[in-house]
Amino acid sequence: MIEIIPAIMPQTIEEVLEKAALVPEVLSIQIDLMDGKYVPEATFPYNGNEKMSPIDIGMFELDLMVKNASERIPEWLGLGAARLIFHLEAEDTLLDNFQKYGEALVGVERGLAVSIDTPDEDLDALVPYVDFVQFMGIRKIGYQGQDFDEEVIEKIKSFKQIYPEIIISVDGGVSKSTILRLKEAGVNRVVVGSAIFGSGDPEENLEELENLANS
Repeated sequence: MIEIIPAIMPQTIEEVLEKAALVPEVLSIQIDLMDGKYVPEATFPYNGNEKMSPIDIGMFELDLMVKNASERIPEWLGLGAARLIFHLEAEDTLLDNFQKYGEALVGVERGLAVSIDTPDEDLDALVPYVDFVQFMGIRKIGYQGQDFDEEVIEKIKSFKQIYPEIIISVDGGVSKSTILRLKEAGVNRVVVGSAIFGSGDPEENLEELENLANS
């Protein structure tokens, strides 16, 4: 079974609450936090609209498109996330910070997001410290609605040969036309933004994706 995780790229905390209310049956929601440094766009709280404070929407994960986000693990934990996702290419001392904050992270899933061009061997030292790997299905990180990059399929297959047991998530370009190929590649979770919230009824869009993924 593939878990489908709606993704919210919010400008305000109100947007998080409003969109989460549109998909009340999901197990988890991903909130994209972008600092305007690692990626050009800035979202809440980096757009100056609000300060960070605990988020009350049930289970959620933070996709930290933030330069050296792992240096601020206590702050992210304070928001109440069940999963924290760190982008390998945005980090300088990720392994050191996993070791430093290991006790604080007990009970919180750690995810490692990797770009399409990142070699598998760059993940080797970090895999023992994470619960799942999130492969980016697009090249231009930080923008919703982009076309899926087929190269990620082969990247997933290659990774699974080395690490068959680790949970794999895909973020970016996931849609009704790509979800079956991801299922066949052995993906456990998919993160979906525009294909759920872009047009039409979000609950209906989600149901269609779930039917495709788990038929």
